[in-house]
Amino acid sequence: PVMAAQRATRVAAHATAPPSAVKGNFVYSGRETLGEEDVREMVVQDARAASRPYDIHRDGFCMVPGVPTQVVDMYDKLEVERVYYKEVEELLKQQLGAKRVIPFDHIVRNKARLAEETAVTGTDSGTTPFLKPVVQNVHNDYTVRSGFSRAAQLLAPHAEPEAIEKALKGRFAIVNVWRPLATVEKDPLAMLSWELTQPEDVQTIKLVYTHREGEVYRVFPSDRHQWSYWSKMDPNEVLLFKTFDSETAPGVAQFALHSAFEISGQGDAPERQSVEVRSLVFFDDDAIDLAPAFRAPHLTPSPDSDSRVSLVDRKIMPQIPGQY
Repeated sequence: PVMAAQRATRVAAHATAPPSAVKGNFVYSGRETLGEEDVREMVVQDARAASRPYDIHRDGFCMVPGVPTQVVDMYDKLEVERVYYKEVEELLKQQLGAKRVIPFDHIVRNKARLAEETAVTGTDSGTTPFLKPVVQNVHNDYTVRSGFSRAAQLLAPHAEPEAIEKALKGRFAIVNVWRPLATVEKDPLAMLSWELTQPEDVQTIKLVYTHREGEVYRVFPSDRHQWSYWSKMDPNEVLLFKTFDSETAPGVAQFALHSAFEISGQGDAPERQSVEVRSLVFFDDDAIDLAPAFRAPHLTPSPDSDSRVSLVDRKIMPQIPGQY
C-alpha cells in the first residue's frame, strides 16, 4: 500500500470521451520507488464500437461472445477444476488452434463477498479459496523471460526434462480466459493493444517466493496508450488475452498490458464478479501428450496455494533500453 501523498491523478491530453467511450482512472506505476502510484484519467474506447475486431494474435486479446458454461458454482474450486478447466481447454483449442492446453491457475474476484468473509475471519483472507479483489494497477503477469521460466517450473513435476525442453522450443503462450459472473457495471477490465506498447512503457519486477522466483511488468503512463474495454460484459462473454507468447515475429503480440479501471461516476454500482483461468497453450503437435497427469499446483498443498504467504521480496530489475 502507498500513502495518499504518493498519489496524484493527472488528466491525459486526449481525455475527451466520444459517445462510444468512457473516462476512467488508471493506476500506473511511478518512476521513483517501488509501490509509488501515478493515477491518470484516461479515455477508454468501447470495443463494441471499434472499427475493426480485435485479434488475439495481433492485438494480444479478443472477446468471444456466446460461450455458456455448465459450471453451477464458480466459487467451488473442485467444480471449477472438474468442469470449467475442460471448457477452457476446448475453448482455447477452438479459438487459437492450440494442440495442448494446460490450465494451471484460477482466481475468482468479488470485492463484496471478500469483505463479508474477512469481517468474519478477522484476517485479510476469506473462506472461499482463491477469492481476491479486482487488480487496479496496470501490469502484465509475466515478462518475455519469465514466461519460459514459469512454464518450466509448472511442468517439472509432471514431465521429463527432455520433453519440457522440446515443448518450450516450440511455440507456446500463457493465455488468460476471463469471464464475468454477472453483468459488469463496475471496475471493468481494460486492455492495451500490443501495437501501442513500447519497451520504455514497462519495468521488470522480480518476485521472490519461498520456493521460486518470477518476473512481472509494472507499467509507466504514456500519452500513446489508448485503452479498450467491452461495456457491460455478461456471463456468456469471455475475454481471451495473452500474458506471454514465445513467438517473436513482427506483428505478433507477445502480451497485452491490462488493468481493472474505475469508470468515472460508477458510484455504488454492484461490485464486479469474475473468474479467470491461466493456461499454458502449446501450438505444436509434439506437445499433444505433454504432462498428461498435470494438476494445477494451487489446488494441492503447496506454496502456490497462497502467493501472499510465499512472497518474500520484490526487486526492481535493470532494464536495457529498447528491450523488454
